[in-house]
Formats: sequence, C-alpha cells, structure tokens
Amino acid sequence: MSLRSVVRAGHSVYGLAALKNGTLSTGAELLISAAGNSNETLHVLLWGGANVLAEALDHVNRTGSQQDLDTLVSRLHVYSISDQDDAGPWIRKNFPQIPYIASVHGFNMYNNAAWTGISGDLLYAFDAGGPDSTLVDDTYIRNNFQIGPLGAKYPDRAFIMEGDSPSLLSVIPNGLNVPARPEFGGWGGRYILSDISGASNHYADTIDRVVGVSGNTLVSNHATIWRWRSAYQNEMSARMQWTLSSNYSSAVHPPKISLNGTTGTAPYSLSVRPEQSIILNASSTIDPDSNSSSTLTFEWMHYKDITASNQYNANAQIPQLNFTCLNQACSTIQTKMPAESLACPDTGCQTYHVILSVKGQSATPITRYRRIVLEIQGGLS
Repeated sequence: MSLRSVVRAGHSVYGLAALKNGTLSTGAELLISAAGNSNETLHVLLWGGANVLAEALDHVNRTGSQQDLDTLVSRLHVYSISDQDDAGPWIRKNFPQIPYIASVHGFNMYNNAAWTGISGDLLYAFDAGGPDSTLVDDTYIRNNFQIGPLGAKYPDRAFIMEGDSPSLLSVIPNGLNVPARPEFGGWGGRYILSDISGASNHYADTIDRVVGVSGNTLVSNHATIWRWRSAYQNEMSARMQWTLSSNYSSAVHPPKISLNGTTGTAPYSLSVRPEQSIILNASSTIDPDSNSSSTLTFEWMHYKDITASNQYNANAQIPQLNFTCLNQACSTIQTKMPAESLACPDTGCQTYHVILSVKGQSATPITRYRRIVLEIQGGLS
C-alpha cells in the first residue's frame, strides 16, 4: 500500500467555513471511518488548523445518533500545534470532553508555544544557555538528515526545523511517552489541564526546570521539549542511516529494556511506603547490536516537575529521590522514599516519577526509556 493511497484532503477553506460546504470532504470521511473501524484511541495531530476534525464532528452531530457522536468523541485524542484557525476553539467549546492539547497565546505568536522548544531557539532566541542549538542548525541538518536518496528530499530549514513534529513525537512508543497523560511529559512536551474543575479536557502549556548546556537552570514551557533534544535528534539521524543500507548489522537499533523482570513501554507502577527502600533492576536490558548490556549507558532521573502542584516551586515542594548504583553500569539502583512528613503533606501523599533512559555507544544512539511511577501510601505499617 502506498502512502498516497491513504491520504485525503479537507476543504480548502479557512477554519469553520468548511462546515458551510454542502458536501463532506474526503478528509473528514476518512477520519470518521478510522474512528469507527477500531476501538483504539485515534490520535488526531493538527498541524495547520482543525477544520477537518470540526467538519467530522459537526457531520456526525447533525446526521448520526447520539451514540454515534459519543463513540466518535470518546475515541479522539487531539494534539494541535497551537490554534491556526477558528476551528480549534469551536471544537473545545462544543466538545469539551475531548482530550485536546493546544498551546494558547495571541494569534500567530508561536514563539510563546511550548512546541517551538523542538528547535525554535534559533529563530526566537529563547532560553539562552539551555538547549543545544547546534543539534538543530543548518549544519546538523545537512550532515545528518539531508543524506542519501531520501534525505535529498529533506527541505532546507525555514522558520524552525520540524515545528509540527512534537505532536508526532508525543505518540512514539519509546517508554517515556504516555499519550493519555499529557501531564507526564515526553518528547512532545508536557501539558496540564487549563481547567482543574474537569469541565474541559483542554491541556495547555506548563513548565519544567532543566539544567541547560551552560550549567544554569532554565525554567520554561519550551524546556519540556528541548530537554529531550539530543535523544530525538539522534533517533532521526539513526533512522536516516537506515535508508542508506539494507544491511541490518550496519545500523543502530533501540535497546530492549527489561526492568524488574518486565518489558514493554507502559509505566512500571509500584505502591510504596514512606522511608521504604526499593531496588530497580534493569541489568537484563539488551543492546540488539551487540547482544549484550555492556555496550549500554543507563541513566536514572527523578522527574520532579510532574509531582509539583506549584510548578515554580518544585524543588522546595518535592523531596529529591537519590539513587545508589548497585553495579558498575548503574543498571541496578536502590532508592529510599522520603519520610512521611515530606512524602505525605496536608495535600495528600505524593506520587513520584523516575525515568530510566538507556542508549548505546554509537555516534547517534537510539534512546529508550522506562517510566517508574512510585505511589506513596501513607503510614509505615
């Protein structure tokens, strides 16, 4: 099956003008069909506006049953690269139950949007000393992306590199991303509910605290994406190398993580008590390129920003988890939960996220992750 055979178009009009057309566009038909043919979540990634999604929702609302509409709405999960027309706000107003990621700012003021963290520091000059701009400049693109027959089709940078791609990066099953939980953070950024009452499932920008290339700590919405820049750029570079040869052994492949005897990309969840020590063992992780773990690098990170209710006060609000390596590779670690007075404040017992990242030793290693979710249960007994 060719890519062109499954591509359809919406009406070539601005935003909600699509709803006034007398016929349903082939793009909207395809979206409705895709949602109806599977019980799985349909991730709708909006890059230039939301009129096809609005058209599909409006059509089913007018012509289908309430069950048809409820089924369609229940299967949608949207990541919009800001609002680039008037259809996005209309959808969120009329179908607030749809999980909908969208940065909110003045029209066309994309420099304020979290998704520009993918590479926008070169154009917008934000977060100086934070992201490594050499990983997204023209030289990097030329040396790593514009190679071989396929890479020759890769365009020169205009505005920012891969500006729409955070929406796609958010659904890659790399062990870090949890698309159903935007507040967990991942390659596509981190987003939290704009209305904590639950009346709307709109997810808007939040911030992360990240140590940048200068050694200083940056606090911004852009940092929720650029903190992963080395990993997502290396993966794209490695995949471009795949296009140059059919020889499997000449290419780089992602490690296969095993954590405490479990595999897969879903978070590894544990209920723990205050002051309890736990061991996290990833020593059975394999590098498929060497059939060994000795060529892999293991890093463990306490992702404190997720737990904080006051994003600007994460360091003071959330106790730091410290990790003790139990072997030379640090593939197995021990960590101890904080005392109950710290882990269970008046607002309730906290949940901590630990991120294991594993990569090989090539020039462009592919990183895979495992997210460990530690839910504190009050009381020592």
